[in-house]
Parts: sequence; structure tokens; C-alpha cells
Amino acid sequence: MEIGSDRGREFLNETLKSAYKSLNVFGHTQSAYNSRTNCAERVHKELRILMKVLEPTSTDFKFKMNLAVNYYNSLPSIRLGNRSPREILTGCPPRRLLTHLHPEDLEP
Repeated sequence: MEIGSDRGREFLNETLKSAYKSLNVFGHTQSAYNSRTNCAERVHKELRILMKVLEPTSTDFKFKMNLAVNYYNSLPSIRLGNRSPREILTGCPPRRLLTHLHPEDLEP
């Protein structure tokens, strides 16, 4: 198994190195702010784009952020074998809105 992290102090210590070794895990570091190499930064970039489209205000920011995160977690990703983060976590494909309008898309 391989775990990538930024160069934060919490990831560069002897305790974590020892845990990686005992668990047979390879830990590597990558640029903290590069969205091409850092998955967390890539997700943040996508969420920023979604939030720009949703145009949140101070009164509906939390609702729109939850909407953006839910949307992102429902999208299939090539890096996840054309599955969504939600599908990886739950084992079930995400529900699409208005699937009742397209019964041919529903699996038996």
C-alpha cells in the first residue's frame, strides 16, 4: 500500500515512519499546493469551481457547500476505476436525481 502526503510535520515524524514500516506501507511526500499531484488540493480546486457556479451568499453558504460536496462525491472518476467516491465508500452506485423519469436506466 502507498500513502501520499504533503510535507506537513504531522506526516514527517519517527512514529509515523515506524507505523508505516510495521504495516508494510510506503509513505511518500508531494507538493502541498500542486493540484496535479496532491489529491486533496485537486478536490479543493473542484469544490472552488462548483462554489463559484453556485454563487453562495452568507445565508446559504453551508447549504451550497453541502450540495457541492454531495455532487462531487457522486461523480465517477477515472482514478477510481470509473466509480464515485460515494460508491467506493458505500459499495452502492450513487442515486441520480430524477431517475424515476428514466426507468430504463434503473437496474433490476
